[in-house]
Amino acid sequence: MKLNKNVIRKRIAISILLTGVLFVNGCSNLLGFDKALQEKTDERGSGGNVIEKDISENKEIENDFNTDILDKSETREYILPETIWNITGMTAEEQAESFRDDNEGKQNFVDIEVRDEALVLTMTEEQKENYEEEIEARIFEDIEEAIDKEDIRIEISEDYKKVKMVLGENSTIEGFHVTLVKMSSEIGVYQILNGCAPEEWGFRLITERDEQVLINSNVPHGTWKLTEDDFEGKISSAELGD
Repeated sequence: MKLNKNVIRKRIAISILLTGVLFVNGCSNLLGFDKALQEKTDERGSGGNVIEKDISENKEIENDFNTDILDKSETREYILPETIWNITGMTAEEQAESFRDDNEGKQNFVDIEVRDEALVLTMTEEQKENYEEEIEARIFEDIEEAIDKEDIRIEISEDYKKVKMVLGENSTIEGFHVTLVKMSSEIGVYQILNGCAPEEWGFRLITERDEQVLINSNVPHGTWKLTEDDFEGKISSAELGD
């Protein structure tokens, strides 16, 4: 996922207001065997209980069953919900067009479509792993860029459920917003690729300046507001936390 910095600057308001029900640690692992397929296998029993005559007589059925397994395991859909695009200031269709332009021969994605404001990516396991690695690399590039260009130090927990942003003396509200937009969208995608349900992605955001907590809230469903005063060492009357 590529975010246009100019688009972010134009579309992100000075105050970030994200409201809704809080989901922080609710990600459920969606990876693994398909439940219906597993039940079907259990009903059939183990190979040791099938006599040679049965295998021969049911060869056609077996072939159909194996083909069905292959079809299900070759590709999988990953839904990137509207909550991600609300943060970026883009639409799912805008991102889809970007992906389509860079998907010659379906090398990155088997299919790209938009459903109900969500971006749906169909990928093979290999494509998913490649995209996951790309997103993780971008996250760490953003961390390095934040300290080098924006004077913001970022710490992320190993499970990607907590992000701490420490604002330096030279940090700006614009740099903070651009950094947060990139980090939030990429962490959301990374969580979903790793099995988080689309509606349950999220993390706890802690933002500090001069050892003072300015934000202690949830992304994407928390509520907070920062002003220029917060970047001048003054504590404003902004909402801090949930």
